[in-house]
Amino acid sequence: MAGIEKIISSIKSSAETKAAGIISEAEAKAAELIEQTKKECLVYSVEENAKSDKKIELAVKRYNAQNEQAAKLIFLNARQSMIESTISKALESIEKAPAEEYFDMLLKLIEKSSGKGNGELYMSQADINRLPAGFEASAAKIAAAKGGTLKIAGASQDIKSGFILKYGQIEENCTFKALFEENHDKLQDIVNSILWS
Repeated sequence: MAGIEKIISSIKSSAETKAAGIISEAEAKAAELIEQTKKECLVYSVEENAKSDKKIELAVKRYNAQNEQAAKLIFLNARQSMIESTISKALESIEKAPAEEYFDMLLKLIEKSSGKGNGELYMSQADINRLPAGFEASAAKIAAAKGGTLKIAGASQDIKSGFILKYGQIEENCTFKALFEENHDKLQDIVNSILWS
């Protein structure tokens, strides 16, 4: 859990720094747009001196409203981009976690996903090559506690991280990419609350 807290802390720190930069950039762009609008309004008022002050006031309000809308849109797009970047970096952090931490996460996934029956575990060749001693025995013990068996059946090129668990014709995709995609909305909410709470 300490590793996950470090990842979340690192992600939060990086996200806060990026958020400050994006907000500052959005404010600068908004200020630039407002300044440009003021200049345009000044030119407009000089050229249209014969028209009433009421029309000029309405034009200024309209330009300011457009600028506010543009600034909000810039900020919302930047915010969404930050959220997606943070989620992507979280997945990358998990995939690059130290072996002990990474395989502990896999065992927790196995505990959550395994069931009765004869299970087969498919992993990436890179993960199979770096399996810690006792991992397969630990996975088998978890499966046995649930009334099943579990063995590492082989490698799959379709897997980068995580695993696919197969019971006969039934497959459960427990790759980290699939888990992140499946829980994308929840992850967006979590990252949003971390960045802007």
